Amino acid sequence: MTCSAARLAVCAAGLLAGAGSTVAPLRAQGVAARKVAPRLYILRTAAGSNVLALAATGGTLLVDAGPADGVEALGAALDSLGIGRVRYVVNTHYHDDHIGGNAYFGQRGAVVIARPAARAEAQVDTVIPEFNGWRRVAAAADALPPVTVEGPTTIHLGSDTVYLVPAPGAHTSGDLVVRVAPADVIHTGDVYEVGAYPFIDVWAGGSVAGMIEATRRLLAAGGATTRYVPGHGAVGSAADVERYLEMLVAVCGAVAQAWKREATLDAVMAGRPTASFDDTSWGPARHGPVFAELVFRSLERGSGCGGGTPARPR
Repeated sequence: MTCSAARLAVCAAGLLAGAGSTVAPLRAQGVAARKVAPRLYILRTAAGSNVLALAATGGTLLVDAGPADGVEALGAALDSLGIGRVRYVVNTHYHDDHIGGNAYFGQRGAVVIARPAARAEAQVDTVIPEFNGWRRVAAAADALPPVTVEGPTTIHLGSDTVYLVPAPGAHTSGDLVVRVAPADVIHTGDVYEVGAYPFIDVWAGGSVAGMIEATRRLLAAGGATTRYVPGHGAVGSAADVERYLEMLVAVCGAVAQAWKREATLDAVMAGRPTASFDDTSWGPARHGPVFAELVFRSLERGSGCGGGTPARPR
């Protein structure tokens, strides 16, 4: 089945490769915009979220909408680039810095798309005591994606093809990875992180095993020239994603070994499982314990490291 700009349908996803060009960044109202291929732009919001904009002949498609605070600046930046009205917004997951701008674009006629789990998680209002009392505030009704897709989905916009590929149980339970062809660009959402250790939302179905598996699939989907656009941070290459995968596997393995010895969370922290990666591409050493804790809590919930759940001795 084919998905056209006039009618969205679920299709079997395939991955195509191509080439693109890069021009110098542009700036408008706190939003930094960079053209990475013909008709394809990355817009970094003042809050640091990366929004991908495909200005196709069949209408503009955004990957993520950024936070609500600053969405008008994002809209102005799109206007300054001469990009036409936004027809589709694809949410990579439910966090507010990715869906907060949904209402703004929805009110202007855009169709907002996400996975069912992302829509469900966006409606949860709760407090997470074990993670410093993190308060998850439910999204406003007009920020919820009205269209949900469970399986791989393809959207055709003129000569461009956009593939929506589920990455369940990775950063959250409802992640989508978005491939744009023929530009050979993949928006990873927060499955791939640059400049900081990743956040694994284990309270919304995320897991370290899912992150590892999703990252392996990112590499399998791309090639040597593929550009990977993270939810936050600089655009990466396949080599960058490979290094990221190595970090995920190594840290998970170190935490899992402590888990097998029935180590407590404090004991895991004392062992500094992120030590060899601190103060590198994943940020300062003070952030390592937070990531190690998330891996530990993922293991508590039955996750493994991509090769089964490490069993504690009985």
